[in-house]
Amino acid sequence: MTAKSSSQIDEPARGRLVFRGGCCSRCSGALEWTQWAGTLQCSTCRTGTIPGPGVAIRVRCCVPFCERTRGDRKTEPPLGPGTEWICGEHWQRVPRRLKLIRSRLKRRSAGAGWTDTDKLISARVWLRCKRAAIEAAAGL
Repeated sequence: MTAKSSSQIDEPARGRLVFRGGCCSRCSGALEWTQWAGTLQCSTCRTGTIPGPGVAIRVRCCVPFCERTRGDRKTEPPLGPGTEWICGEHWQRVPRRLKLIRSRLKRRSAGAGWTDTDKLISARVWLRCKRAAIEAAAGL
């Protein structure tokens, strides 16, 4: 698959981002962006691919039916495959206690002594934040 510029990305009426000009190598179906950063998926056979360099990567909010996206930021490392993000509107609905725990872990990760156990705890806290944002958006 060849690299496409951001001008070759369409957003049709049904709300999914389609990669114009790209097609699946297995079945020639249309490639669509998934909710994970930089990952495309065939609309027919559901085979996943990662686009080459030069393609603008956008990440959608991980709350279902939220259409907000974000791209690379100057102060952060570039987005990669598997990156998840919660938009500002849904992040406000995450309980303060979870946000404090997450920020404390984020600060600790910058220092020395970051172990595999700490990584596991950080991943679990992120999943709890994500679940809380989705539940709040659904009104639960």
